[in-house]
Amino acid sequence: GDGKPELGTISPFHGNSLTIYHLDEHDNYVPQWKLPLPEKETEMLHATWCCELLGKIDGLDPRYDIHLIGRLQTNKVKYIAPFVAMIHAVDSYHLLEEINRQALKNGRTIPVLLQIHVAKEETKFGFSFEECTDMLSNRPWRELQGVEISGLMCIASNTEDTEQVKAEFHSMNTYFGQLKDTFFAHSTAFARRSWGMSDDWPLALAAGSNMVRIGSHIFGPRTYPNP
Repeated sequence: GDGKPELGTISPFHGNSLTIYHLDEHDNYVPQWKLPLPEKETEMLHATWCCELLGKIDGLDPRYDIHLIGRLQTNKVKYIAPFVAMIHAVDSYHLLEEINRQALKNGRTIPVLLQIHVAKEETKFGFSFEECTDMLSNRPWRELQGVEISGLMCIASNTEDTEQVKAEFHSMNTYFGQLKDTFFAHSTAFARRSWGMSDDWPLALAAGSNMVRIGSHIFGPRTYPNP
């Protein structure tokens, strides 16, 4: 539509370039765009936190659609609402309302993904299946004109047990289908199945994912600041 490359659908990489693939109407992955890998990490946006995103926004190539993939606090929404292309980790109705409020202030509709908690670790965030269904059944989300629920996101358990990871991803795919049939049957926007990261993206694709988040396999392991 607007000529911008769609980053992040699936991103296998070879040598010194990153190939972006598009999922066509037949669920085939078609090469869409090739991006040379940067010499320095800071030359390419891969923001997880809002403060990290704001620190990298100046000078970013305007062709890039900017996605925030990490947990977002409600008091930070106002800083990214003017430009963010998608927010991946909506884990409460309160956050959805705040994104809506800030989007309307900026004359925008912001696509969002609902984060589902399927992992065994308590450190992961998101709605349970039951909480998400309850929210969609009982909250007036359809009245929120500043947000567009575009799909679901999850992070699987950090484990070497591939059967557990497969089960979590497959449960997500099943739940996505249930929501599509129940709440989003007439929504063309509700199409993103975002699960899979550097260590488990092949399992995610086999379980219906059409958007994976590749970070450490491109940039190397992250170094987190001391608290």
